[in-house]
Amino acid sequence: MALGYGTEEGLLPLLDNDHQDELVAEWRAYQQAMKSTTPAPSKLDFGTLSVGPVVGGRAEVTTRVAATWWGTGGRGLGYSSAEQVWRFQTREDDGWQVVAVDAPEWCGVYVRLDACA
Repeated sequence: MALGYGTEEGLLPLLDNDHQDELVAEWRAYQQAMKSTTPAPSKLDFGTLSVGPVVGGRAEVTTRVAATWWGTGGRGLGYSSAEQVWRFQTREDDGWQVVAVDAPEWCGVYVRLDACA
């Protein structure tokens, strides 16, 4: 849920130790792409998590994610992007941890290419 608001608080314990640096770097790069949009989104919204079959202590988790922009300058209305599927590869190691994330490109999928700086 913290990822929806662009924070990293509470994120590290969820990431596989062997992939932690890579996953954090990918998330920071994704945040930079979001911030390059004018205006930048207010948050990411996600729906129900769907967990695939557990095979050998691993499972794929998917969810549909939309970006939300809240109204600014006194406007009460906001808007959301189309939902896109994010895929999380997870493994069980004294609790479930994220090993890899397959998220749609920000520029060109969530927003038009020309909307990104």
